[in-house]
Amino acid sequence: TVQGGIWSMSSNGVVSTIDTIGLVAPVNPGTDTAVYIVTNTFGCSDTTTFPITVFAIPVVDSIHGIDSLCMYQNTTFTDSTAGGSWQSDDTTIAIIDSNGLITAIDSGLTTIRYSAVNGAGCTTTVSKNIFIKAVTVPGPITGSSTICVNNTEQYQNVVPGGIWSSVSNGNICNITPSGLLSANNAGKDTIIYNITNSSCCSSAESLAV
Repeated sequence: TVQGGIWSMSSNGVVSTIDTIGLVAPVNPGTDTAVYIVTNTFGCSDTTTFPITVFAIPVVDSIHGIDSLCMYQNTTFTDSTAGGSWQSDDTTIAIIDSNGLITAIDSGLTTIRYSAVNGAGCTTTVSKNIFIKAVTVPGPITGSSTICVNNTEQYQNVVPGGIWSSVSNGNICNITPSGLLSANNAGKDTIIYNITNSSCCSSAESLAV
């Protein structure tokens, strides 16, 4: 509380530094002593000291994983440093669980962080950005869900540019690029309409027939 003194550190900046208002900045792990010297107008000085310990911070490996992901997909980030915790800066874009599994929710950019804490309570955090790419979502498939063998049915989707296919690959039904379905044999099949956009992200709509 006595003003007008001079601050210094006994390590002379090797372990820590201190500025003119007494703010200490750690430099290296170790022990140090803050020294405060007050000299009055008669040239008499008094000194007070305070011990400081600087703890080491954890060494954390960089995060490993891809840089981009399509909406609704998953990927896993890894870090070779054990015992840390994962966090996403923007959980409206992507979330990450305790095992590093990322789920892409919406398009945009978020930062994934991995933090490790040592026994002294010191924390090191590393980060990696991931960009979530948008998908083009098709509308519902329109057309009948039942059809007789050797008949045809036209299927449509309001979103253009997709590719038609059937799960049976023609064993029960086959469908043309325009959505015209031909029933070859009796049974159950699924019609799929898949759209891949310019970001190479795909989204599909299906209809059981």
